[in-house]
Amino acid sequence: GHGPRPSAHPPPPRPSPTLRSPELPNGSSAAAGGGAAALEALGGKADASVVISTQTGAEAVGAYVELCVDDNGPGFRADELDRIFEPYVSTKPKGSGLGLAIVKKIVEEHNGMIAAETSPAGGARIRIRLQASGAGHGDAGVPPDGALSTGHD
Repeated sequence: GHGPRPSAHPPPPRPSPTLRSPELPNGSSAAAGGGAAALEALGGKADASVVISTQTGAEAVGAYVELCVDDNGPGFRADELDRIFEPYVSTKPKGSGLGLAIVKKIVEEHNGMIAAETSPAGGARIRIRLQASGAGHGDAGVPPDGALSTGHD
């Protein structure tokens, strides 16, 4: 078909906006989806705020890219944190409980990790960390060394 050709090197991420409305920019990025889910969880709170941030870093196991979605809602209760990624567990009145379970499965299939915690702002934080190098993991769909950039080089 016609349309944009996939690039071997994705464009660097843009600065992370604070999303204050369910009206998200055009596109279907995972970050925007996470922001939309977080806004829904805030239930129409007048000063609802969702912040999506990215950073890169390195550990003994290699370089990584981290995405955090923070909101200013009530956060997770301690008993919710233990089960939040289990299928059919939801903190929303009409939630299916499948969203975070599916996200966890996808992240783990890419040798990543996901965690739910309390945001420094007091709300909820979902942290996703993926390796920035596919070295030693076969073809995990991770770009080669140097292909990921935060624009802060």
